[in-house]
Amino acid sequence: MSLRLFKPKPSADAGDALIESSLPPLTVIVPCKGIPGGLAENAASLLQQDYPGPYEVLFVAADPGDCSLPELRGALADGPKSRGRALASGAVPVHCGEQILNMLHGVEQASSRSEIIA
Repeated sequence: MSLRLFKPKPSADAGDALIESSLPPLTVIVPCKGIPGGLAENAASLLQQDYPGPYEVLFVAADPGDCSLPELRGALADGPKSRGRALASGAVPVHCGEQILNMLHGVEQASSRSEIIA
């Protein structure tokens, strides 16, 4: 995967569809653990961003039994179905932190079309 800088060039002749088709697909990775206040609201906000190009949001917890996953799945059920996924990485930290391992799992699970990972 290669990364590139992207700055859309506005055009007076370009319609919204042309602008949308020229934006690179992106993946947002959100490492999660437990249920911080406002988790469902924050998830809903991420799923409803106004980025006009294609994007996905991956919520990643280490433990499949993490209490954040059911709440996230509830938020995902209420939002655009194709935009988000709640994943468990199964991460067991040894040489780096759990959060980093969750983010790496998100990179592995990201859409192959994504040109930007955040």
